Amino acid sequence: TCDRLEYLTECFAEIKAQDDASGLCNRETFLKKLDIEIDRSRSQRSCLALCFMKVNFADGDAGSGSHKERIIRFLGESFAKEIRSWDTLSRYGRKTFALLMPQLSIDEARGLCNRLQRIAADGHLFSGGSPVKLAFGLTELARDKNETGSDLIERATVFLQNVSCSRN
Repeated sequence: TCDRLEYLTECFAEIKAQDDASGLCNRETFLKKLDIEIDRSRSQRSCLALCFMKVNFADGDAGSGSHKERIIRFLGESFAKEIRSWDTLSRYGRKTFALLMPQLSIDEARGLCNRLQRIAADGHLFSGGSPVKLAFGLTELARDKNETGSDLIERATVFLQNVSCSRN
């Protein structure tokens, strides 16, 4: 009985670490990983890029809430296939993804953002013809400052702009 209870507890912990709708890392787990990666980046003196992506439906509606949710789920699944196994992709908000990219410079991260933008643009095929665009907020850890995860998040969200990646 104890073994079964321990197994079920582990299963529930794994489920809790994921967003119910998308299967991606949830916000709480993402924030924990962000702090870990900041520490790792500092100790290894390596790059760390953070990108926030907001989904914008070009027609302002793109159908019902469930239709929008299917589109966002499709995008999350597609994005997850494009990133490296050690990157962290999260459903951060209702229409927002967060992507943490250790050991990637901001210029390299910009290239990945451009690929993700093309996936979103191609997502109109899935969405029944409604164009989908991403707004990006891209930043990197300043190694010469004592930045926190909150500092990075604040900078990334400030730089959300339509279509192209922004830089700081």
